[in-house]
Amino acid sequence: MNTLMNIYKRAKAPLYVFALLCVLSLSFTACDDMLDKGNENVMYGDQNHLVNAGDTVNSYTGILYQLQRIAVRTNLLGELRGDLVDVRSNANTDIKDIAKFNVGDYNEYNDPRDYYAIINNCNYFLANADTTLQNNKYDYIFRRESEAVRCIRAWVYLQLGQVYGGNIPLVTEPILTELEAGLDSYPKVGIKEICDYFINDLAILPMQKDNNDYDYPKHSTYDQTTAPPYLCAIPLDLIRGDLYLWRASLEENEASRIAYSKQAALSYYSFIYWNRGYKPYSVTTTQTRSYWDETAVKNNIFNHPNGWYSAVSSSSIVGSECLSIIPMDSLSADGQFNTLRKLYDYEYDNSGGDLKEACLIPSQVCWNYSDSQAYCSLMTNGDIIYLESGAFSEEQLNNHLIGDLRMTSNYSEYNTTYNYESVLLSSISKLDTRNVILYRVGTVYLRLAEALNMAGYPKFAQAILSTGVDDNIIAHDVLSQCNNTADSTWIMQFAFPVSQFRASINYDSYGNKVEYGTATNVYNIGLHSRGSGSTPFNDNYYPISADAPADSTGYPLYPDTTQATFEVGYPMPVKDVPVVETTREFNLRMKEFTDSLASWRTRLDAEYRYDCEVWYATYGVPQVKPVQQIVIDSLIDVEQALENCFEGHRFGDIVRAAYRNSYTQPSRYPTPEAYFSEKLLKRDPSLNVSDKRSWFINWKNQIGL
Repeated sequence: MNTLMNIYKRAKAPLYVFALLCVLSLSFTACDDMLDKGNENVMYGDQNHLVNAGDTVNSYTGILYQLQRIAVRTNLLGELRGDLVDVRSNANTDIKDIAKFNVGDYNEYNDPRDYYAIINNCNYFLANADTTLQNNKYDYIFRRESEAVRCIRAWVYLQLGQVYGGNIPLVTEPILTELEAGLDSYPKVGIKEICDYFINDLAILPMQKDNNDYDYPKHSTYDQTTAPPYLCAIPLDLIRGDLYLWRASLEENEASRIAYSKQAALSYYSFIYWNRGYKPYSVTTTQTRSYWDETAVKNNIFNHPNGWYSAVSSSSIVGSECLSIIPMDSLSADGQFNTLRKLYDYEYDNSGGDLKEACLIPSQVCWNYSDSQAYCSLMTNGDIIYLESGAFSEEQLNNHLIGDLRMTSNYSEYNTTYNYESVLLSSISKLDTRNVILYRVGTVYLRLAEALNMAGYPKFAQAILSTGVDDNIIAHDVLSQCNNTADSTWIMQFAFPVSQFRASINYDSYGNKVEYGTATNVYNIGLHSRGSGSTPFNDNYYPISADAPADSTGYPLYPDTTQATFEVGYPMPVKDVPVVETTREFNLRMKEFTDSLASWRTRLDAEYRYDCEVWYATYGVPQVKPVQQIVIDSLIDVEQALENCFEGHRFGDIVRAAYRNSYTQPSRYPTPEAYFSEKLLKRDPSLNVSDKRSWFINWKNQIGL
């Protein structure tokens, strides 16, 4: 049974009569008309169908129902046009054509009418819903629905921009008659113009963290175990952050790009900070991970990693990372079933008894991202061990147990024989969910890091990837690198209380990294540590050379301690100890020496850190910042592949990076096409993506580049 079609059996405000849901099914179609009379879901009229404000409840529900029509294609168009997924021979032609950038007018996933059906319903709602109505407690009854619809409309338009690229009709008023439906009646826009329009449209709504009254629409008359109401909304500050992030990436002017990036970062942060108090079921911290325990590392016993990272994509588990979904039907026989479950996973056809292999699998590029990571293990005695290929058997290497562990936690495969033929049974667990996930905690932190790096705060972005973020980390790693009051003042807007966002490490008074004890709860580890071990202690993760200018004359270098001498004690082999010295005397003297050595190194570290900060303050961060930003940008690309693979974000991530790198590295990437081609040709060298018009889909020469 369709969950959404049964959301409201009755109203919270019984004084009002609800309009029919079919009013909400206006569609966009055909060469001549936006609305197609032949579509059974279409209803024409010249009157206001929301006859009173009470109708807004079912109106909002109808919009959620229409979102189901674009849920699956949102993932496919976002993932198959990236570099992380291969399409196998058993896929249908429409899916193969998406991966080949060869989508025709009649491809089942190329239908802008479905997007405009949602948009028209949103326009109709916003034009006719009475948001001034109050109950007997003077609460505005339908304001939450109105804000939610405004966010949905912005999100749908941003999807249109990513699918078609440009020449997209901007329709912001409801269409009720055929006479209003001509394509030529509306301005044609691209992604940049979409961002501009909806940034302004959402500007009437304050940031979530600044609005004590902000909340999601709440309904209680349907099964909330699979789709609680708050998950069905598009959070205001997440779509606002996305609009600013895209706008920044497409902006050539550096000052404007920085300004948009700052707004994106503040928007993502606003959601994170607001949600830390809301927390109905989900979380906004990143403590979930997959890891090898110390016994496995010591004894080279690698079977299956520990941890529950595979559960981060579940929208039905209390405390999961899902922040927004499109709720889908529970049975494949229903109209809007999440068919991603069948495309990314093998299945048994119960009707015919046939075994069907998955047609979408990780590409070799995807495996290369995962296998090439340096897994770092911090042992209880302080030793740091990097897992090399020699620690694994050939079978374990073939099973991708080396490197990052997130892929291993989400992907499984084995060969079997069926009907006398060898078949590959593969499954990607993060896609084996009833609902289609739009936003997840890891995605939000990654976009926050992307925005911060573009805004000129690479050390803040690095902390999100490496240590996790709390107020201690910001004070030590971010504020210490601000060489002017304006930067410090801007950074001070970000508050991550340690009690709620405790990062994976702290720093002692000398500036040394200190791991928390097992009795202390850690809430916010660095994203890379979710699959690659103890990233804060991994010297191979972030190259220290990025913190020095190209001409490092005068830059403080860490002293050579190998020839050091000490006033107290000296290193001495046991064989040279005088025989008259008792074991107790020797141990005391060696402890005195060890303590002195530790104190000296601690003092040396603190002095070196002070020298660095003085150098930054004297000569200025801008000398090193461009190098840092390029390095962090490449780390963000890796993390997006490791954290978000198969979730439908990859195409957008690559397009934003293509434009961004053409501004920051023009000698290497003189055009966005240069970056995009470099990425996609690694998956398939035969692709023709040298012209950005080929990246996007065209529909009957009316929509698209």
